[in-house]
Amino acid sequence: MSGIRETILFSRATIFVALVAAATRAEEAVTLDGLADVFYLYNFNKPATGRGELRAYDGPHNCFHLNLAELSLEKRPAAGHRIGFRVDLDYGTTPRVNNAAEPAGMRRLQSAGQAYLSYLAPIGSGLRLDAGKFYTPIGNEVVRTSNNWNYSRSLLFTLAEPTYHAGIRASYTVNERVALSAHFVNGWNNVGDNNGAKSVGLQATLTPVPALSIVQTYVLRLRPGLARRSSRQVAGRSRLHSLSGQQPSCGELALGVVRRPQRLHERDTAKNQREHADRRVEGEKKLAAARRGSPRFVEPRGFPEEGHGARRSPGHADAGRHRRIYP
Repeated sequence: MSGIRETILFSRATIFVALVAAATRAEEAVTLDGLADVFYLYNFNKPATGRGELRAYDGPHNCFHLNLAELSLEKRPAAGHRIGFRVDLDYGTTPRVNNAAEPAGMRRLQSAGQAYLSYLAPIGSGLRLDAGKFYTPIGNEVVRTSNNWNYSRSLLFTLAEPTYHAGIRASYTVNERVALSAHFVNGWNNVGDNNGAKSVGLQATLTPVPALSIVQTYVLRLRPGLARRSSRQVAGRSRLHSLSGQQPSCGELALGVVRRPQRLHERDTAKNQREHADRRVEGEKKLAAARRGSPRFVEPRGFPEEGHGARRSPGHADAGRHRRIYP
């Protein structure tokens, strides 16, 4: 009996080790995911423009649409292999709409819905760092239709929320009830930085009980030269409530755009006026220097000394001159 008992224990230990090894290999593996999102749109209002309006990803009326075809490759970082990545290859209406605000020349990146590298730093339970292009943490609705409660998107998603950011992101799980994250990015919906401003985002997720999660997100846009001042602030709170075995219900408590303080607006307006006046003075100086230094310089016809835009009569002595500014 002792031999049989030892054999059973040894077999159990072997099976346990095999399961642990299989789980470890599964964590290290690269996962492949994909979806195809196709829909037919018919607008009973028959709009004059021939297109659906207001909602994100709506297209021409009475037409089939390829909303999104996506293939995703992902390797999650873990304690045994701290480097990971994710790449979403997209095609269809969704990437074109999401990347419509990209600067010229950067829209070629619209085929990458997400593309980032990950590193799990050995700090506490593990500080995860992501760098690249990733979806926004703002709001309850997401880009993938299959992950939403409704097929169509709300006006809040369409008009008030970004879809992605480009920059760095850090996330840390304090315990099973508290998770924190922060990101430092170019702005909203732009891989190419087109204005020099940066955005900072903070997010806290509280899960007091398994059936309830409370998410607080705050995004602050920093203006160039004013690291402590903001020109756009967005605060969003969402509550996720789910029951086991049922579809989760979701309610957004608040999301708003805070306008800039009036004093900042007035100060920037005065600054722009001063810069415009300085450029005008500089231009007049260059024009005067050209007059003095070039004997071939001729006053442009239609811009006499008495003021910009004044017209000379056909009989004026300068009326037949050619318009030449510099030799």
